[in-house]
Amino acid sequence: LGMGKEAEDALLKIEWMLKSPLEEGPIASSSLDVACYNSILHGYCKASKREDMHSAVKLFQAMKTETPIEINTGSSFFVIPPMPDIISYASLLNCYGKLGMASEAEKLINSMMSVGTTTRKPLETDPPEPTIACYISTMQAFENSFDRDAPARALALLQRLESIGQDSENKRDKRSRRSNRMPNRIIYNYALRCMSKHGRGEEAEKILNMFNKAHPNCNGPDIYAYALALRAWERVGKINPKMAAERAEKLFIEMKNLSSEGYLPPLELSSYNTLLGIFARAGLAYKAECLLHELEVSKSSEWNQVESFRAPEPNQMSYNLVIKAISRSNEKNSVTVE
Repeated sequence: LGMGKEAEDALLKIEWMLKSPLEEGPIASSSLDVACYNSILHGYCKASKREDMHSAVKLFQAMKTETPIEINTGSSFFVIPPMPDIISYASLLNCYGKLGMASEAEKLINSMMSVGTTTRKPLETDPPEPTIACYISTMQAFENSFDRDAPARALALLQRLESIGQDSENKRDKRSRRSNRMPNRIIYNYALRCMSKHGRGEEAEKILNMFNKAHPNCNGPDIYAYALALRAWERVGKINPKMAAERAEKLFIEMKNLSSEGYLPPLELSSYNTLLGIFARAGLAYKAECLLHELEVSKSSEWNQVESFRAPEPNQMSYNLVIKAISRSNEKNSVTVE
């Protein structure tokens, strides 16, 4: 329910009740395990509020540094919380991801990644190595961040993961502690979500290429990944509509070719409408009308015979976008009555 403060108050009362009578003095070790404290962090994260985020960070830091937490019982009493585990770190990163706190997420994930790069013997106080969920939350933090350089930092993290993963692969060390850092399909898609939201078409296409190289043999980007890259160009169109239209059309043709070859499923109407919207913003009436015609002929039996070549039927939005393209066009013959 996101009631982190209430949950923490209840936890501290339980700590007080479980206090061993043999323990004398104002400070005692926790009687509860780390899972109980992780539930508090999760509760703060569910609330997704800045004030709850501060409470989550305060609790996490107390766990990390074994700083005694005061329990208000009418007398001075403090409890030393347990050390955080991977769930604790993942919960805090989840908080950062939801609130777009990219700098904080980046700092925490870097501290976790640095453990596997050292040659010294791991210490008990070292942070755990990040899991896939940790990287996803960090990518979400970049996606939801208002920092202008957030997309560049997301791409840098992805490249770093690829470099570490490739290094581990070259060494062919099955026991390597770096083995879980090789980016999987989910991480690439979350990186593409970041580029889509921030309108970074160039970076989105670069990630598609990285995706293809990392996962060849039909295991590369799916239709969702390509759609995210297309939407990234849609947002670029707000600044440079002509260039965005040219690059988006090229990507769309690539998607159609992959679909006709069986590497992607038939394109959905949303992808057609995205390209129509890009054409509309650029005032490219002729291209918009040609794309609409492609949708209209999909109704014929000739097109329906081959499912992989079949385009979806247009909807009202499709026609509205073509009208918008015509209204913004500078072509002399763009407005005609048929």
